[in-house]
Amino acid sequence: MPSKKLKSSRSEKLIQEMYPEFSERVHGRLNSGARSYGDSSLNRELESLLNEVLEEIEDQCGWSFLAWLKVKDLLEKVKREF
Repeated sequence: MPSKKLKSSRSEKLIQEMYPEFSERVHGRLNSGARSYGDSSLNRELESLLNEVLEEIEDQCGWSFLAWLKVKDLLEKVKREF
């Protein structure tokens, strides 16, 4: 499927500038996991992998809550100062 031109030049610019860093970080995480666990992840049962996905989602939610608390606090500070 051919890609469509993005409507937002800012979005396109951010993707071009930031996606390589994101991709490199994901690549680094995969390499780190391969060094730590070898091929064991490739041999895990589907149920085990799905449970891992659930745990990762829960981790992301937990970290998002902590970030939310920080952003909420920052927003309150901005409201008081401006």
